[in-house]
Amino acid sequence: MGKFRNAQKGTPTIPTAALPDIIFILLFFFMVATKMRKADPKVLIEQASATQIQGVPETMETIELFIGKPKDAKKFGNAPVIQAGEKFITADGIPTYISQSISRLPMSKRRKSAVIVNIKMDEDIQIGILIDVKQKLRAIGIRNINYTAVKSTI
Repeated sequence: MGKFRNAQKGTPTIPTAALPDIIFILLFFFMVATKMRKADPKVLIEQASATQIQGVPETMETIELFIGKPKDAKKFGNAPVIQAGEKFITADGIPTYISQSISRLPMSKRRKSAVIVNIKMDEDIQIGILIDVKQKLRAIGIRNINYTAVKSTI
């Protein structure tokens, strides 16, 4: 009678020769496909809904302003504030912020007609603060203003 030997049981090895290539491809894909956010909102925003929404042209540069109540109410209070970039400003600080933002753009896009100000505002904020912002923008020659909203299902 012959003897049967048990085959050694072990875990099979996984070939990893192509792993660096796969990681590089994934990294490249996410670098190309990701759009970086310019600023993190530090205000609470529940966007208004609209039945007709129009997009912003790709050729225009956007400058974002957030208007709402601060997320950190203990530190900043409950009054509505304007967030420009990473800091809170008053309506009087808008011209300075806009001119600094325009000066950082490429020379070909430093025209005020090539810039659109995107206002993201909480739907429960009183209209007075928005009117102040619009008057300051109008005073410095900014005419392109976009109000961000979500599409209504009605």
